[in-house]
Amino acid sequence: TPGVASEVTFKLSNVGQRDAKNIRFEVVNSENVSIVEASNVKRLDIIQGKASQDITMKLRVNSSFKGDSVPIQIKV
Repeated sequence: TPGVASEVTFKLSNVGQRDAKNIRFEVVNSENVSIVEASNVKRLDIIQGKASQDITMKLRVNSSFKGDSVPIQIKV
């Protein structure tokens, strides 16, 4: 809902056999999406091979946004 902060969960999956270490996950702020009550960057020490980990962030869509979905740019 535009203008209302909502929790969004992202699932990061390591599809490789080896552990992924020192992972930096970033949601890029835009004119339509902003991070609420926290940094837009999360850091994970490790995701083991063939495993997944959830990251939850609180996001707000600009109240003037019109549409059914809004793209979110992610950097990992």
